Amino acid sequence: MFAPQAGVAQQLPPIFGFANKDRIPEVNKSGSPVFDKLRNEAMKKKQPLVIYLTGSSWCSQCNIFTREYIKKTNFKNAAGKKFIFWLVDTKQVPGNSPGTFQFKMVPEEAAKIVGCVDSPRAPYVVLGPPAVFIIDPVSGKLIKSLFSKSEVDKYGKPLAGIIEETWVEFSRKPK
Repeated sequence: MFAPQAGVAQQLPPIFGFANKDRIPEVNKSGSPVFDKLRNEAMKKKQPLVIYLTGSSWCSQCNIFTREYIKKTNFKNAAGKKFIFWLVDTKQVPGNSPGTFQFKMVPEEAAKIVGCVDSPRAPYVVLGPPAVFIIDPVSGKLIKSLFSKSEVDKYGKPLAGIIEETWVEFSRKPK
C-alpha cells in the first residue's frame, strides 16, 4: 500500500474499498471492452465477476497475495468454472508532491472500472492494491471486497472457497 498525503489519510474511513453506486455502468456501456466481455460471460454462466487489483512490479504485499492465493492450483482450477476472473495490474506514476504517487492501470481501460483514491470516477475504488472485488455481474453490485492476506486468512479457507461461498450466499438472497 502507499502512503497517501496526510490530508487524504485523515478523510478516509477505515474501510479501504467501496462501490460508487452512481457510477456502476449499465451492461455493455462501461467503456471497457474487456470488462463488458467478462461481465457478459459471467452473466451467461451465472457466476460472479472477480477483479483482482495488483501492483506486480512494485508492491511486495501484492506479490505475496498473488503467490499465496492467485497462483494456487485450486484458484486456477476455479477461475472460469466457478467465477470469471480479471487481473488488473498497476504501475506507479509520480504524484504531485514528494512521497506520493498515482496509479496507472494495465490495461489502461481498466481505469474506467476500478481505481484508487486518485481516480474517484471509477465505480469500484480502493485505497491501493492488493484488492479483490467480488461483483454481481447483473446488477454490478459489489458483494464483497478483500484487501490483504490477513483479511483472507481470517476465513480459514482458500480464496476460491471464499469467492464461491460469497456467491452462494448472495444468490440465495431474494432480489
